[in-house]
Amino acid sequence: MMIMPIISHILILSAFLCSAVTNTGWETHRSFAHVENGVRGDDILSDTQTLTFPTGMHPCHYLRKSSEHPFYVSVTDAHYREKSSSIQISQKIFWDDFEVVLSRIYQARVNIKKGIPAAQLSKWIADYTLRHQSWKVNGKTCDLEFVGYEVEEDVIWIFLEALNSEKPQKVEVVNSMLTDILPQQKNITHIYVDQRTLSLITDKKNTSGMIQF
Repeated sequence: MMIMPIISHILILSAFLCSAVTNTGWETHRSFAHVENGVRGDDILSDTQTLTFPTGMHPCHYLRKSSEHPFYVSVTDAHYREKSSSIQISQKIFWDDFEVVLSRIYQARVNIKKGIPAAQLSKWIADYTLRHQSWKVNGKTCDLEFVGYEVEEDVIWIFLEALNSEKPQKVEVVNSMLTDILPQQKNITHIYVDQRTLSLITDKKNTSGMIQF
């Protein structure tokens, strides 16, 4: 019997369901100062600017690995905000997988939780993430900005924002995160517009996908 493929599909389906049901959205804050184990991107943003990213304990339990049945998956939640004409993107990835990829790409021993200056780690994360993701809304390429990152027990959250976005009718996503080093990687994206949620999966063979609302 093909046990591993069946388990893999069950886990991916669980990620779809749990993320869609338990997603708590974003909340506005004045700075990143209150975030433990988190940094903001490039220290360009002033403390008086209004910034947004998720707060509270995120439902990451379904992303935990088993030593007997390892799997490779990320989950991205993207919310369209009509008031700011932007798409706020939060992506969760196993930080130990991300360490492997960053170490290979930048030829350095990367330890996300300690040992590397936050500014250097932030630069590597931003550079890698922005090279492996792109978004088009209604045929127009979005300007993606790296906002920051936050490390939790098993995962790293990466926060992006697509500025000057129209209300999505058609969304094209390129997401090849980690697939250059980990060929088994699956990247799941949930896109929230008004009360609707649509999802897609990308992987090494198919790094892009398109959905229409």
